[in-house]
Amino acid sequence: MTNTRQMQKQENIMKKTYSIRSFFLLLSLALMAGYGCSTTKSLVQKIRPEKPVLKKRIMILPLIDLDGPGSERAAQANKGFVALLRKSPSLLLFEPPEGGAFSSAESYKFGIFTPANLVKKAYDASMNTLITGILEPIQTSTEKTGIWPFRKSCNIHEISIIINVVDTRSKALALSRLESEMISVPLDETPGENKGKTMDQLLEEAIDRIVKRLASAVISSLEQQPWTGRVLSVEDSALKINAGDDVGLKPGQRFMVYAGGESITTQNGRSFELLGKKIGKIEVTSIMEKHSLAVPAGKGPFLAGQTIRFIP
Repeated sequence: MTNTRQMQKQENIMKKTYSIRSFFLLLSLALMAGYGCSTTKSLVQKIRPEKPVLKKRIMILPLIDLDGPGSERAAQANKGFVALLRKSPSLLLFEPPEGGAFSSAESYKFGIFTPANLVKKAYDASMNTLITGILEPIQTSTEKTGIWPFRKSCNIHEISIIINVVDTRSKALALSRLESEMISVPLDETPGENKGKTMDQLLEEAIDRIVKRLASAVISSLEQQPWTGRVLSVEDSALKINAGDDVGLKPGQRFMVYAGGESITTQNGRSFELLGKKIGKIEVTSIMEKHSLAVPAGKGPFLAGQTIRFIP
């Protein structure tokens, strides 16, 4: 009898413990549901914090308008594109140096515009990326649309923008993106001046949509690329590097250092530089606005001009 009572007592205790655990589990789920996804995300981040990232310095050229300089559409597209890129917390935008504008059609082919002299200037200015863009001429054709007997003659207008993203270290094209939209306007829809206003409004709306897609693609591409810079100088085992407080660098963070790699020359005479072998790691000790000091944390030898890649 005594053993039976003890077994019943233990069983009752286990049932109470299970009920208490179930209560707290349900309470936790209710609290998480009440606070929403942000609470869930913050809890996950405490368990597994996000890796540190450095902001990328971006030099962006105004869009080249193939219809000629002074286009309001090019200005609108450029303004919207830059504004969207500035919203990204991982990018720092800079204007090109004076005398860096291009408008000649001989400067680019097939929508690819990567001027070697500006790529070098951007690299010398410690830019990670150079962005160029082209607003192509509006292509217009007349077609009949719809189903018989309701077919109508329409003017079909196609507007296109091309964006090129160039890595200043390798001089390679990291992204080339074309986005376009077709605008259909019935010939007999609105006569005279009102027709022009309607067309302008349709073009503005199309440009805004194109720019949003391009900005999204560029930001996504740049966020996936590792932060790369270089050693500016070496003195008494102290390395000066071109990453500073402006990109979010913190003391104690590390970089992998690479030697210069092979250079590949294409048929059109352009050269692309590959990443060389690993030299060793360096650790940041002192940070200024646009550069920092670091000390060796690995092999060597470390030399000015070597490439550095941030280790998250």
